[in-house]
Amino acid sequence: MKMPRAVILCLCVVFAAEMAARMMVRTGRLEQDKSLQKLIEDNLYALKQYQPRVWFIGNSTLEFGIDVEGLNKELNISGIKLCHGGATGRGSGAMLDLYLHSVSFRPDYVILVITKDDLNPNGLNAKTSKRYLQVMTWKKYLLLNYSYLRSIRGSLYYKISTLWSRVFVKKEDLPSWREKYQLMKIDIDQQEATRAMMENYIFDSEGLIFFSEICRHHGLKNPGIILLPITADYVAWHNREFPAMTYPTIRNRLREMCRALGITLIDLGDPLANRDLFRDLFHLSPQGSQYITELLSQKLSPVIQTERKF
Repeated sequence: MKMPRAVILCLCVVFAAEMAARMMVRTGRLEQDKSLQKLIEDNLYALKQYQPRVWFIGNSTLEFGIDVEGLNKELNISGIKLCHGGATGRGSGAMLDLYLHSVSFRPDYVILVITKDDLNPNGLNAKTSKRYLQVMTWKKYLLLNYSYLRSIRGSLYYKISTLWSRVFVKKEDLPSWREKYQLMKIDIDQQEATRAMMENYIFDSEGLIFFSEICRHHGLKNPGIILLPITADYVAWHNREFPAMTYPTIRNRLREMCRALGITLIDLGDPLANRDLFRDLFHLSPQGSQYITELLSQKLSPVIQTERKF
């Protein structure tokens, strides 16, 4: 059966557009949109290019909470942040497995950075982490970028809309036009999101075991965990909601599990009353990040410098 000319023409157009998209990305004229695929690609590039000795892995609390570049200078180490939004300890373990399968070297130290909500298997972060857990099964497919044309659609839309607005939209109408035609607008109720993170809170011992087994499977001898602080107000809220699993109880359980699994715990989780140190109830502000990074440097220095086993 002969293929219709229209179909052949369509395929040629798609192929030409795909090649053009790849060329424009490589020349820097367009950028790939932010996505899990792009995040994985960027992290793998950094890991292979710099082969950092210390891996800090976690979610946005790590991203905002620890100045790894500052630690690198202070401790004379080569560290990297591997951040995945909403990842629990279990989700971070899955992403760690992906990276270790994809590089030819092993870090000297892997440190999981968490807050108390990353130890809840029923919360919002646990739901988000299902995506990361799928990576372990489908990693060989996720590492392939099948379509650059698809991955630049946001950047392409921005370029076209910017050109359109310069030609056809009056200057005084620009703010309302941009608001109407922006690609995506997400309104997040911070209080509801926080409530969802601690929904039906229980301590996820299995998640810590999962992280420990990933480290053991890849021959990592020095796994560690850093518990970051949250606000005193958030601790009080949590304790009212879950009197049987209070914040001090969570910290005690974490210590017990780390001791049993042979993981060194650096507990920086003392509640902080100064709200200037936080962006919200659990994300540190730049001032808070500086404070915690200085404190962490003191705690981490003897571990890294003497290279003792975590």
